Amino acid sequence: MQAIEFNATPHGGMLLIPEMYRQQWEGLSVRVILLPANEAAAPATPKPKTLLERLRTIEKIHAAPDLSENHDAYVLGQTHG
Repeated sequence: MQAIEFNATPHGGMLLIPEMYRQQWEGLSVRVILLPANEAAAPATPKPKTLLERLRTIEKIHAAPDLSENHDAYVLGQTHG
């Protein structure tokens, strides 16, 4: 099956085939599937939360009291105990 994809805006129920494809498709019977080109017009599908959205839900962090001062030492496993 040969297929092409392009974006178009219907005007009065008509869609224009881009000039580069018109001659090869002229007079052929075609199947047309309409999909909205942007997410806003598409049916709502839940988007995954961004990292910042997920971080905003954290109410309390359970960590060593000096974590902010000695973060690198904790990451490298060089905590003083």
